[in-house]
Amino acid sequence: MRLRFLFILFFLSGIIMAQDSESYLGVVPEINLSYKLKTIKFNLKAESFQLFHTNADNPAWDYQYEQTDIQLFVSKKINPFIFLALGYQYGIEANDKNTHRSIQQFSYVFKPGNLKWGHRVRTDQTFYQSKAAKFRFRYRLSLKIPLQGQSIDYNEFYMVTSDEFLYAYQNKDQEYENRLALYIGYLFENSSKLQLGIDYRTDFSSEPLVHNYWIRLGYLVNLQ
Repeated sequence: MRLRFLFILFFLSGIIMAQDSESYLGVVPEINLSYKLKTIKFNLKAESFQLFHTNADNPAWDYQYEQTDIQLFVSKKINPFIFLALGYQYGIEANDKNTHRSIQQFSYVFKPGNLKWGHRVRTDQTFYQSKAAKFRFRYRLSLKIPLQGQSIDYNEFYMVTSDEFLYAYQNKDQEYENRLALYIGYLFENSSKLQLGIDYRTDFSSEPLVHNYWIRLGYLVNLQ
């Protein structure tokens, strides 16, 4: 029952993979620092995208640096279920044309039984040095499941899966993307976490269809 959501998502991704497409594979190391002050939470995150890719015409592996993103978030806990956040991202791209992004976010979580469901709505605006600004809307549904016992306790493993739809608009061009993720995490005694998983992204705006697979390793540090 608890894995039904996961099975549905991967079934849909299998249907997508049957189409003519190109595939890209990369790794994303990430560190996330968080600090709480009553109902206010601060997050500082850095992640770097390193790409190893193939294409349909000439299958070959090659290394390519994509970008590094540094994000700062300030979130406010409205009640036990609702959170509001504002953020800023500085993007360091491979072509030295760095970007600035403003972010607005609404989150709602609920916990039936030993499951933790989350809804997240995010809007952001990315500003480039030599291109028109890009405006994006994102909706994500996530599920967090304990893998040992009925709850996630210290020194135990858990699983997180999510599906996110993304719509972007830039200079009259529109983009559609779906992001499916699956992570295995471990909770330390100081409430810090280590997560390893895969982030599968499908770009529906390109021809042929593009599939991006990002292997992510994240260390989420609780500074309290």
